[in-house]
Amino acid sequence: RSLEQITNNETYSLDEVLGDID
Repeated sequence: RSLEQITNNETYSLDEVLGDID
């Protein structure tokens, strides 16, 4: 999941975002 997809989908929770960024 790219950063652009994360920022474009605010439905993602912080936990999901942090889990995707390693």
